[in-house]
Amino acid sequence: MNILRVVFVVLHFITFEDTLECVKSLPAGAGVIVVNNGSPNGEIFASDFGREVFIINSPDNLGFANGHNLGFRFAKRELNPDFIVLLNNDVVLPQPDFDLLIQKKFLELDFDILGPDIISLSDGGTQSPSPPFEILNAGRRIRFEIFFTRVLFLLNFFGLYGVFQMLFRKIVRGKRKSFSGDVAGVKLHGAALIFSRKFIDRFDGLFDKTFLFKEEEILSFIAQKESLTVYFTPDLKVFHKEDSAANALFKNDGRRKNFFILNCYIKSLKEFLNLIRSY
Repeated sequence: MNILRVVFVVLHFITFEDTLECVKSLPAGAGVIVVNNGSPNGEIFASDFGREVFIINSPDNLGFANGHNLGFRFAKRELNPDFIVLLNNDVVLPQPDFDLLIQKKFLELDFDILGPDIISLSDGGTQSPSPPFEILNAGRRIRFEIFFTRVLFLLNFFGLYGVFQMLFRKIVRGKRKSFSGDVAGVKLHGAALIFSRKFIDRFDGLFDKTFLFKEEEILSFIAQKESLTVYFTPDLKVFHKEDSAANALFKNDGRRKNFFILNCYIKSLKEFLNLIRSY
């Protein structure tokens, strides 16, 4: 069996120790691109990693989607891979043959997009998958979510958003299931996304109008509209530290962090609404 070329794109921001640990966990035979997404603590260099790594130093923070897309387009143009894997820098891959497992799953599933089992290191819970984005009455629901997020702004002003957020996460994670087999058509977690050549040949990355948040819902929406084959597989594992870059950026200022998050949510929801209308 021929080994197909797999390229990992790691999105770096601030926390170099996390990026280094992530890169060290990647399979030895895979290509690696690290996108330094406008980190305020300066440029990074290939010599920092002890293995062959392509570095893209962006002077500006382009956000989640556009930062990843820098690496995606470079991989597509310069490396011609069969698979591109987009990773947050705060993830670790425990399987040294992760690239070979991707190839095996493609032969089984013929996927456009594949998501691994993403396990939170904070509580051991699984973060993926979720139900697919519901297209029916999507515009109305997005408009309600914009209104609801504005309410959360008010809660955060009175210091109540943190309590609400913890309760919400507990409820959501409690509803998620563990799967013993592959599942089609679900919404995947953005910390680790695997794209086959079928997707690479058609697209240049993720939807690029958002800065941060809602990328998973948007990808689920586009996948349904474009008849893309999306799978979750528990056979691939990823450990996720979660929010390490955001915590480093805002340190102990939780209220300012929450305002930033909510602001990004509203902007992303508005772009999502425009996308829905365009279809």
